[in-house]
This record gives sequence, C-alpha cells and structure tokens, in this order.
Amino acid sequence: MDHGGGFQFGFLGKISEEIFLSFGAGIVAGILVSLYLKYIQTDPVLFILAFSYLISEAAKNFHLDTLIICITAGFWVTNASNRGKALIEMIEKIALLIYVVFFCLTGASLNLAALSSALFITIFLVAARMVFLYLSTSIGLRVSGESIRSPNTLWMAFLPQAGVSLGLITILQLENIQWGENLKTIVVAVIAVNQIIGPITLKYALQQSEDIKPEEQQSSANSQTIPT
Repeated sequence: MDHGGGFQFGFLGKISEEIFLSFGAGIVAGILVSLYLKYIQTDPVLFILAFSYLISEAAKNFHLDTLIICITAGFWVTNASNRGKALIEMIEKIALLIYVVFFCLTGASLNLAALSSALFITIFLVAARMVFLYLSTSIGLRVSGESIRSPNTLWMAFLPQAGVSLGLITILQLENIQWGENLKTIVVAVIAVNQIIGPITLKYALQQSEDIKPEEQQSSANSQTIPT
C-alpha cells in the first residue's frame, strides 16, 4: 500500500518477476544437476555442497528466491530426467550434517520468554491443525470416493512437519520485520510439537491401515523424523 492507501502495482510486479525468474533459474539448475548425474557422478558430496553454495550466492546477487530455485530444480530432476532417486541418494550422504546444524541454529534462536507468553496460541494452533487435517482428509475421501481400511486415522499421517516451514519463517525473520521474531517463536514451537507427536501418529495410522508389516513399522516411523 502507498501513503494514499492505493496498491503498489510496481511492488507486485517486482515480486512476480522474482518468482518467475526463480522458477527459470531452478529449471536451469535442474538441467545442470541432471547432466552431472548422467555424465559425471564423481565426488557427489563435494558437488552438492559447491552447487548449493553457488545457488545461494547467485540468488542473493540476482535477488532470487533460493527455496523456489531448489524446489524447482528437484522437481525437474525427478520428473524431467528420471534421476530423482540418484539425487536423493546423493543428498542423503550429507543430509544428517545439514539437519543437525539447521536445527541447532533454529533451537538456539528460540525466544523462551516469547514462547511462554504465546503458549496458549501454540496449543490452539496445534489443535486447530489437527482438526483441519481431519476435516480435509475426511472430505477428500468422501469427494474422491476412495475406500481405505482406516479412514478415521488417515489425518494422523500428515502431522509430521518441519523443514520448509522453518526455512520460510527464517527468511521472514531475516527481512527485519518487527513481528518476525515473535512469529518465528510461535511457528518453531508448533513445529516442535508436531515433530514430536507426528512420527507416533504416523506409525499408528500405518498400523491401522495395515500398510506396513510388523518388521517395517520401526524403520518407517524413524524415516519420517527426517524433515521434509
């Protein structure tokens, strides 16, 4: 909004340009990764680290969105080149290190004073998310006509939550918005609760639907603690 209350169409155009250029850069990045996976495949860990740094710096210099670029690149590699499995295997070699550093920094930035004052809204948001997940899955099953063994527990499979939400809220905080820190504290708290109870409810939902064998239950639940 401008000072006279009108809408700044120039700002909207700038944001739209940034988004579309980020998509384009993501496609280019996806093509480069696909070519690497097809013809080179040497030193994958070093390649991922160097390529990620390159994308981050390029996005910063050209005012693009890093998350959009990476998501688009991954989508391109998986759907346009059919090398998504190789990309995932390559990233998994360094994923644990990245997750440890990311969540340590996120936890260190958590404002406990703000969290204590926002405890009620945190509990409310967690409960509201559960309710809307139940309603949306119930409506989705009814509209689609799908029949599953345990429709009342399907919503529990969608409770785990982490990576993308934390990334977005971190970017928001970097914009120096006045209420950014308080919002990040609430979002991190909500994600922490969902990340604790999410794998438990997912395992229960899988058991009820009989989609996993007993020997697979532990490994399936453990795999879902990795951020998505």
